[in-house]
Amino acid sequence: MPNQIVPQQRRNLVLKTQKMWLTLYVLTDALKELGMPNFSGKLTEDEVTKIQAFIQGTADAVKAQMGASK
Repeated sequence: MPNQIVPQQRRNLVLKTQKMWLTLYVLTDALKELGMPNFSGKLTEDEVTKIQAFIQGTADAVKAQMGASK
């Protein structure tokens, strides 16, 4: 059982880190020089989280579909 806890904690840390970076990129000028607009004032952190969930859900569905077709 302890071996199952560590991967789950690692996944949670990865997800929190991904959310942090996505929020940073979307709501600041961190990638302005690369052409990424700043959406602060247009999107809330909650909306960014929902967008991330949609993207991740779509990626997971495509991955599952590709795995099933092999």
